[in-house]
Amino acid sequence: MSWWYCGSGGFAILLICVAASSLAGDMPSYTYEVMPVSLPDASIISAQVADTPEKSALGLMFRKSLPADQGMIFVFKEAGFHSFWMKNCEIPLDMIWINDRKQIVHLERRVPPCKEDPCPSYVPAQKGRYVLELQAGTIERKKIALGQMLLFELPAQNKQR
Repeated sequence: MSWWYCGSGGFAILLICVAASSLAGDMPSYTYEVMPVSLPDASIISAQVADTPEKSALGLMFRKSLPADQGMIFVFKEAGFHSFWMKNCEIPLDMIWINDRKQIVHLERRVPPCKEDPCPSYVPAQKGRYVLELQAGTIERKKIALGQMLLFELPAQNKQR
């Protein structure tokens, strides 16, 4: 579902392997830590932490649903123009790019699944260090806007990132 480009062929190979294993019915299974993310309206999202290239490449692919109080946060080693796409995603999503200060710097609303190639990429206007994916419509329902702050504390092993 979510894929970010960083100019490395290794990640393209990883994505091909993930896609091939899914066709064979042998999707990789990862254990995700879950952390609370406080939205600007003080509501809490339980976000799975995608903190490795493998978890980031798989993202929310092939999931049939996403509850309104859940999401996935992608953690990058440094801020950048991390792009995402919706290949193999089965549900629409809202995407929120967040900088090092945990301030919202870019929003994509109701991003549809991609059923055919080529799939469009979604690129932030400003560098982000984290990307939070939520159920489609959350940005609108919660009145989330650029410049607002999110509150979260990374799990211990990610604090060095």
